[in-house]
Amino acid sequence: ERGLTVLMVSHQLDALPGIDAQAAFIEDGRIAATGPATELLTRPPLPEIADYLGYAGLAS
Repeated sequence: ERGLTVLMVSHQLDALPGIDAQAAFIEDGRIAATGPATELLTRPPLPEIADYLGYAGLAS
């Protein structure tokens, strides 16, 4: 409504699915993946993200 951009940094992943936003996964100081928060959480694009989320073996 106001045209603002907000940057939220959190390790509490349970807050992300309710937010219609883009997310980034940062590993070793670099951005490893970006995309819609719900997509990164439900279909992790990298094995490192799947492992972090506890979904070992589910990365595409």
